[in-house]
Amino acid sequence: MLHVAPYLLSFSTLLYTVVGAPQHDQATNGPSSVPGSIQCYRLASDFPPSSQWVSWQTLIDTSRPDMVGISNSGPDEADAAIAAVQAVSQSAGLDPRIVFAVMMQESSGKVRPIVGDYGKSYGLLQAQIPGIPLCDDYSKNECPEDVITSQIKFGVFGHDGNGSPVAPGLAYWMEAQAGDVSRSLRGYNTGSVPDPNDLTKAGAATVSYVSDVANRLTGALVGAKHQATCSLSSSIVLCCFFIVRYATNNFTLNTDYTFQGWMRLDPSAADGNMRWQSYEPKQWQETDVDIKITHTGIYASDIHTLRSGWAATVYPCCVGHEIVGQAVEVGSKVEGGIKVGVCVRVGAQSSSCLKPDCEECSNSVENHCQTSVNTYDDKYPGGSKSYGGYADYWRGPSHSGRTPPRSVNLLISTVSSPDMPLEQYLQLLRVHRTFIEVGAPEDKVPAFNAFALIANGVKIDGSAIGAPAEIRETLDLTVKKNVKAWINARPLKEANEAVVDMGANEARYRYVLVNENHAK
Repeated sequence: MLHVAPYLLSFSTLLYTVVGAPQHDQATNGPSSVPGSIQCYRLASDFPPSSQWVSWQTLIDTSRPDMVGISNSGPDEADAAIAAVQAVSQSAGLDPRIVFAVMMQESSGKVRPIVGDYGKSYGLLQAQIPGIPLCDDYSKNECPEDVITSQIKFGVFGHDGNGSPVAPGLAYWMEAQAGDVSRSLRGYNTGSVPDPNDLTKAGAATVSYVSDVANRLTGALVGAKHQATCSLSSSIVLCCFFIVRYATNNFTLNTDYTFQGWMRLDPSAADGNMRWQSYEPKQWQETDVDIKITHTGIYASDIHTLRSGWAATVYPCCVGHEIVGQAVEVGSKVEGGIKVGVCVRVGAQSSSCLKPDCEECSNSVENHCQTSVNTYDDKYPGGSKSYGGYADYWRGPSHSGRTPPRSVNLLISTVSSPDMPLEQYLQLLRVHRTFIEVGAPEDKVPAFNAFALIANGVKIDGSAIGAPAEIRETLDLTVKKNVKAWINARPLKEANEAVVDMGANEARYRYVLVNENHAK
């Protein structure tokens, strides 16, 4: 991404000063002896020369299917983006393969990028410039060519050709770095070149960015696929942990598993059009836990969110807030006695502030905390997005995780239809009893006669989720009374079909997605 100004603090410089120069893995450093294999190009001298890049046509042939293979981009728009890269690159005197590889790295070539910096999209080259024209306001395959071309111009020139550059683009960095592609990429991504030799010096930006683009140029990384092709060595990660904890209390955890799930890219996801793809989990903190998901319940709230029924959903979104799985990574400050290997359950709330001066958190009703974070379609403090359980793995604060022997629901009314016979429900209550509504229809609840309340002095109450203490109490009761859940198990691979069946009221009475790769 193009940055308007360089970072005030370069964490990479701090790391270099404290622990010394990174130790390079000679087995993965430098050009590969096997053409097309993914490599980590840490040093500027290792960056592959243009003679090792694939041809322009190969880049197009391997990338265009992904550019049009999603529901929010059209073939005409993809072709317009390709043509714009060629034209703008020629006018800037740049090799179009460089611009195209950057475009695929930044937006996967999607004219309506589903992942934007800091939760905001800045177009095909993610040029962080206010006012950049976007395609979001146009229907699929109807974004004007000049809008698409303008996005490429902003990324290459820092403006659209009408005025002075608002920020340094690719062309600026290529000139400033005397045509050195590797250092120009570092500058474009970071806003500066912290170390002209070590390409992993990235400040607060993406460590492997230059290497990732290099792998696209050599044909090792193609299309919408994303992979961090460089990582710090274990000894540096250990030192890095203490430095980052001191500065920001979080760091990037290197794992041998990837986070993938069924993603909602637009409202049609509720019609069975979710897409399985990778995503970036929240930034790791020592209070977090990683869960290998075995089961996830399907709720009406998932359907509402998939189709933006309650409010506009921020895509990409992975729904699912009744998660059960096995802890595979735990931080040093986890709560609730969670250890690697134990069963962990996560509900609809991922975190709350837990501050002593918070009236809700200090009184054990964290579910009403004003700064709570939902398990999906929400953001953690610091900007990381929350993703749900229609996935292989889940990461979040351990405070929201519990270690029950099984998962179960204890609800009064979960009806989410505005056509519910509410008055008849109220008439079923005994004197001074309470009707609790948990379901949330997208429209108003039906009107009813006041005597449905007055006759027996009944009350109507509502609840979204329970506090952690209430959840523990409920789960203890289910174990004590041997309460069983009445579910329909569906394979995770059938999530799209299950969502459609859920919308058609086919569940009897709870669909649960089973990750057959983990539930063994």
